[in-house]
Amino acid sequence: EYFRSPDTGIELNNLTGLSPVIAEVLSKYEAGLSLNGLRDISPATARNLTNCEGRLVIGLPELTPEIAKILVHHRGDLVLNIENLTPEAARVLINRQGDLKLGLKHFTSDVAKILVNRQNPLWIGEATIDEELADILAQTRGDLYVELRTMTPQIAAALVRKEGTLVLWELQSDRSLSTRSSQLSKEVAKQL
Repeated sequence: EYFRSPDTGIELNNLTGLSPVIAEVLSKYEAGLSLNGLRDISPATARNLTNCEGRLVIGLPELTPEIAKILVHHRGDLVLNIENLTPEAARVLINRQGDLKLGLKHFTSDVAKILVNRQNPLWIGEATIDEELADILAQTRGDLYVELRTMTPQIAAALVRKEGTLVLWELQSDRSLSTRSSQLSKEVAKQL
């Protein structure tokens, strides 16, 4: 299935595989590329996709450290929707310059402890987190943007302890909370 949007570019989210040659052709489209259905990706395909000018969205069951080392060099907006992110791949991703946007189906404390060391903005999308993960994420060095499936007052209270920029979204209610200082923590938690 093919869908073209002025915002996201070409969406080929039903593709489960992609050859390096096709990746090279697709990377020349300037408005972005969304490939959320991939089951696997070769190093040659990943290298060609990093040449995409716009937003690059890639969905994979698992991201290997080898592929992560290639994708972090994408110059545009990079969104990785990963079912299982290993600590080894997370260690590679923290070095990406610019924003890192991750949709994580399974989010572990081991991975969270690595990601909080990023100096640049970290986006966590469609995450299910518990209080332990929220406590860990509150230690994020860079700006933190979290989109949660559900948000309890306890999770919100843990997250708002983060110093610096924090933006929270709750998907089910479309609530958005934002704070730039930990001094606002109690006020934000009360809004929940």
